[in-house]
Amino acid sequence: MARNTTVLTPHTYTGVAPVAGQPENIGAKFGFTVLSVYTFLLFSRAVEFIDTTGSLHLMVLIGMPAILLAVMSGKILLAFRTRVGRYLGLMSVWMVLAMPFSVWRGGSVRAFTGGWVKSLLIFLLVGALLDNLSQLRRFAFVIAWATSAMIFVVNRHAIQGRDSRVAVGWGTLGNSNDLATVLLIGLPFCMHVVTDKRRMMPTRIWFVLVSAAALLTSLKTGSRGALVAMFLLTAFAFVKASAASRMIIAIVFIAFVGSLPFLLTPELKARYMTILESGNADEAAATARDATVKSALQSTEARRDLLEHALQLSVRHPIFGVGYAEFPVADSNRAAAEGQEAYWHEVHNIFAVILVENGLPALILFCCSFACAVRVAARNYKLARRDPGQKELARFSLCLLTALAAYFICNNFATDAYGFQFPLLGGIAAALDIITRQQSRAIALSPAVAPWGAQVVRRRIQNVTPFRAAVPEL
Repeated sequence: MARNTTVLTPHTYTGVAPVAGQPENIGAKFGFTVLSVYTFLLFSRAVEFIDTTGSLHLMVLIGMPAILLAVMSGKILLAFRTRVGRYLGLMSVWMVLAMPFSVWRGGSVRAFTGGWVKSLLIFLLVGALLDNLSQLRRFAFVIAWATSAMIFVVNRHAIQGRDSRVAVGWGTLGNSNDLATVLLIGLPFCMHVVTDKRRMMPTRIWFVLVSAAALLTSLKTGSRGALVAMFLLTAFAFVKASAASRMIIAIVFIAFVGSLPFLLTPELKARYMTILESGNADEAAATARDATVKSALQSTEARRDLLEHALQLSVRHPIFGVGYAEFPVADSNRAAAEGQEAYWHEVHNIFAVILVENGLPALILFCCSFACAVRVAARNYKLARRDPGQKELARFSLCLLTALAAYFICNNFATDAYGFQFPLLGGIAAALDIITRQQSRAIALSPAVAPWGAQVVRRRIQNVTPFRAAVPEL
């Protein structure tokens, strides 16, 4: 008996088309369009400058149709069936269970409903409304344009303090560290467009300029964590790149480092140099004469004190924490009891924030969710990069993996633990996981797959529990 050699093409296998030989339905297209607009406004913060008073409620007007479409699709909770979503959902449940133990229950409830609930919404929408890898590719394009718009908004409305740090005078971009974090998270998506050979050359050149502007704007924020992230992400890209690409990365990196003395103001250069003195910040701050250096070193000292206070409170409240978004209140109570002056500020480390405010179980669940997102991106990149027919899947997986790395590095020095950044990236990871598993299972069950092709597919779906609600029996 002759062996069946009819196989599905790599194009179909990687999910570039929703179903082999069939176009996307109108509902899926409209759902993706609404999700794209919502994500663009969310990531770029453009809505804060279009509707400065909040009277138009643009995010609500766009978010409600997106929720309705996700519900109508029957996949509104599908992202919670992935490991990323399960851990993130359990973490959210634990946050609610911990609220009765908060030092200020009313404040925790208001902050939770106005903060984390909204952030979690983007996770659900992305998991429900992204149906195939073609949409993932276009979604990366949306985030790249959102990054471009954010750079324009920041540079148009930027203000500089006495230390020359760039920030926006109002809204969620008012914190220089958080601004640098979002820019560096958006950078891999810009590079995804740059390396997309199917894009027009003017578009690719434009995003080369956007990427350069993102790096320059991040440097102008004076965020020392962002500077560390730039060097580490460069090393990560160098390791993952081909031999030819490594030469390009090395040349660009040398040119970048060589241009820093000409791009940075004296105040910013002095601030960045304090990284080398962070080990003895107390003594250095006491002897520093330059106001910028003194301020930077005092900031380092304050961050270390806040981290120590957070760990002390975590030991006292290890299970439920001091309450969602209530560390400044709990720290002020501690300071009053010990006769000290309170900082009234969050910890500059999101993992410490989650630990002290929601307890050790919440931190463990968050780390598990993050690790699962990284695993999804790394697994798909590892499998796809070996197949010339799956270059698009490999490029997107590497883009997501780099964005997650940027998130992890930057947020070791940032305070926005409950922002939309990880729910967005986690939602993309969940969507990627769902899409690739659906396609793999569909091919494995198809009689068109040759025995040798089925062996390749089986490696991808081993030890996988099928998504029965999302994958029809073939």
